[in-house]
Amino acid sequence: MTVTADTPTPEALWQQLAPRAGLTPEAFARDATWVPPGTRAGTFVVRFAGPDSLYYVLKRYSSLMEPERFERIMATVAAAASRLDAGPSRIPKVLAHDVATRAAIMEWVPGTELYLQMEEAEDHGPLLTQAGAWLADFHRAGDFKAGRFWPKPHIERQREQRTQVTDGEVAVCESENFLAGLDATLAALPSCRGHETPISWQHGDPNLHNFMVSVDTVWGLDLTRVARGPIANDVAHFLAFYGAVMSDQGRQKPGKPAPRPALAAFFKGYNVLKEEDPVVRVLEPRAARENDEAAAFQV
Repeated sequence: MTVTADTPTPEALWQQLAPRAGLTPEAFARDATWVPPGTRAGTFVVRFAGPDSLYYVLKRYSSLMEPERFERIMATVAAAASRLDAGPSRIPKVLAHDVATRAAIMEWVPGTELYLQMEEAEDHGPLLTQAGAWLADFHRAGDFKAGRFWPKPHIERQREQRTQVTDGEVAVCESENFLAGLDATLAALPSCRGHETPISWQHGDPNLHNFMVSVDTVWGLDLTRVARGPIANDVAHFLAFYGAVMSDQGRQKPGKPAPRPALAAFFKGYNVLKEEDPVVRVLEPRAARENDEAAAFQV
């Protein structure tokens, strides 16, 4: 069966890719949908169920994604899944993929989303430690090298964000506080120029929705933004997202970084960088503001 890149359906893609994964297409049927077909440039995430409680995930990436980038993502996911093939930190394996349609069949993993577990848990400490350990293992697996932090791209991004807000292109809550924090980070970023910092795989979007926890195993999901770069970016992003979630749950004031007990719990598991790392401390509030911006609306 030939499927075009423009209008593939989950069922048609399954028929095409399942044999490449060693599966019989007709033995499976779609039984769950997380991202419905037709949303965001043709992306979708669905699950197919088969005999004996066998499940697989079919994911279609954006039709606008460059083929080369899709191939890089698939190669990195394959390498990461291989290197994290045992132990408590895991990544679902890609069983088959197709460049033309930007689609892949992956392992389905059991467990509960980290965000949902935190909504129910009174003590987030053990969960933060588990997530920190996963991020540390992932960073160590990615051809870990010493490097230096150069703030220029971050400064350019900050300035772009400031212009978007002041020109009314993007509306954010408490814009005065938003801009004040932005200016503070802009002033602090040059102090990190040339700071020694490890370079490795960056997850790119390590938020609480992209982790599945199953007993003693943590699965990292959705490596769509994976790339090589300063790992401090991932750490800051995770902590900032966590701080935003605490605000949503009424456990702290909006716009504040993660509280200190949470930081201690996270860095108990994440033992690659220290809590006092200057790049993490500078970038964490910046990432928090980017999370605010992501929730803003265009006017």
